[in-house]
Amino acid sequence: MSTKMHTSSNDYVNYQAISCQGITMKWKNVMQSAYDQGNALMHTALLGRAASPTQSLVLQFL
Repeated sequence: MSTKMHTSSNDYVNYQAISCQGITMKWKNVMQSAYDQGNALMHTALLGRAASPTQSLVLQFL
């Protein structure tokens, strides 16, 4: 009985650790893509002073 309990709690801890890592990785990817998009927008704005009205609108909200 106690062995079984121990195993299940161990599995639970492992599961928690794995899902936590997964969330961290997803968050890093989201942050990275947001950063890349921001960089691209800034780059476009600096080069062409916001080539289109839509882009200048987007930049105002950043």
